[in-house]
Amino acid sequence: MGERGRLRVLGAAVAGIALVATVALVGLAFLGGQGSRSLGPAPRTIYDSTTMAGYWDVACATTMPNGDRGGCSTPLPSLDPAAVAAAVPLVVSSLDVPVTKVGPLEIDLGKATLANGVLHEATFHLDGIEPGVQVLPSGLDVSGTIRLVVRSTDASLPAMVNGYVHGWHPGIEVVRAYLVLDVTRFDAGTVLKIRDVLVR
Repeated sequence: MGERGRLRVLGAAVAGIALVATVALVGLAFLGGQGSRSLGPAPRTIYDSTTMAGYWDVACATTMPNGDRGGCSTPLPSLDPAAVAAAVPLVVSSLDVPVTKVGPLEIDLGKATLANGVLHEATFHLDGIEPGVQVLPSGLDVSGTIRLVVRSTDASLPAMVNGYVHGWHPGIEVVRAYLVLDVTRFDAGTVLKIRDVLVR
């Protein structure tokens, strides 16, 4: 084969490689565009609660330039057995609440009494929506998360945003639990099916 023939073969090979690369890029563009639409909306975490958001993270007043932390919380005292015996958890096995409007919604789930004001658990789930990273069913859209919030009925006590900051208090503390969400869209007849609420 002469020099001219070898050049023709080389040119054809280069053209073939360019064609394959173009087809591959088009395929990737399709998968990143129309192809991804068939997968539906991206999942997101929709459940949250007072005790799911680092409630027992050690709170520190300062962070030094070298990364050391100062003024950190110390362990709480042991629970008083008498307070433990007097404490009553909030247990709601099933509660259905119709959604009737767009905007902030706060559902009062009831009250619990905590031994020495120490909150150990605040959990729930919605029927048909498994906990964790999921999408909402059709018929309901919310902004942010669906959150179980626990609040003390004693306004003089610190807010229940961290167990160490809230602290240990003599006797029992009365708290109320609320399911808080911000509805951005709903279909007529949408019902929040609240299940297995436990605050203790």
